[in-house]
Amino acid sequence: MRPMDAGLVVTELFAAFGRRDVDAALALVTADAELWPQGTASELDREEPYRGHSGIRQYFADIATVWESLVVTPGELRVAGNGVVAFGTANGRTLAGDVLDGVPVIWVFRLENGLVRTARITPTGPAAT
Repeated sequence: MRPMDAGLVVTELFAAFGRRDVDAALALVTADAELWPQGTASELDREEPYRGHSGIRQYFADIATVWESLVVTPGELRVAGNGVVAFGTANGRTLAGDVLDGVPVIWVFRLENGLVRTARITPTGPAAT
């Protein structure tokens, strides 16, 4: 896989997430994908990643049950082989009223055969604690 392809897949996945288009997101991940969104998981006291297409569907459903609004803004993407690291921010409000205001986030993706196989999302900085 050429590095440009990995970056394009991740860019398209961010766009699908922004639209909350689960079907478009599923087209970009492997059937056994593993997603570990630590911010949303901590809001749900979830201790395991979301796994497979059914897990990704559950993640999208969980977003709706936790977040009144959630906008992620990826900035720089760094591509190395089948890996992509994205740096950006998250803004949102939980249904409980907690606010994220420009929380720095790192996304780490590993691709397999042109699809996202694993994704780990980690809020960073003082606002993440």
